[in-house]
Amino acid sequence: SDTLHIYEDEEIILDCSYFDPNKKYQYQKQTIFKGSSFVIDHVVDVDSPDGDLSLFNSPVSLVWDVGINNTEKNLYDDVSYSGASVSYNQEIETVSFIPNNITDNLDASIYSGGIDWAAIRTKYFILAMIPGHQGGGVVEARVRGVSQYLSSDQVIPKYAIEVSGNLVNAESSDVKMHIKSYLGPLDIDKINALDTTLDRIMNFGWFIIQPFSRGILWLLKFLHSFGLNYGVILILFAFLVRVVTGPLTKKSF
Repeated sequence: SDTLHIYEDEEIILDCSYFDPNKKYQYQKQTIFKGSSFVIDHVVDVDSPDGDLSLFNSPVSLVWDVGINNTEKNLYDDVSYSGASVSYNQEIETVSFIPNNITDNLDASIYSGGIDWAAIRTKYFILAMIPGHQGGGVVEARVRGVSQYLSSDQVIPKYAIEVSGNLVNAESSDVKMHIKSYLGPLDIDKINALDTTLDRIMNFGWFIIQPFSRGILWLLKFLHSFGLNYGVILILFAFLVRVVTGPLTKKSF
């Protein structure tokens, strides 16, 4: 297969279409890849040759059912961080499990509306679907198969997500769906740029200590922006904590 290289100032647009002969609907899907972003835009238009979409009620869905490849050699550690999450009416629900055998699956969780985003994550990476308008969604957990890094009787899960919905324009009778997907690292700055609550999929601890956790992360990334190695930064941070807590330690003694 051919490999497409996208430079930072370029984008690639893939167009595909499908005609349903039974219902006489034309589906057109446009997928936009940008070299400067981990965000992929998906736009689906539904049209009818006779111009009548008044009876259109079929759900339009974007599905990702192949999971995310694990990147850790210690797969047990990677699997323990993996899961599928959905933000439903501002509440986040997560599906996560460690299967016992190749037939071990979890039932799909179906949401009929109010989906802000749905995502699959591993320890360091994430695939998220963010609809342009709130729609329905499905979250599943299935077994992917036996891994070469685990013993023959151990398996790892494969997560699947689906986001569906349509937006009907009453004036032009157009049916259109726009979904953004983010496929990239669990980087707080890149995820915050999506202007969603997706950053809550990252574990910052209990609600009361989250401001401190986020503040420490900001400080570490700020020091890293000066070109310092993270190993050096952690040593400096340890000294900083020692200076701050030193008087309290002395007082307790």
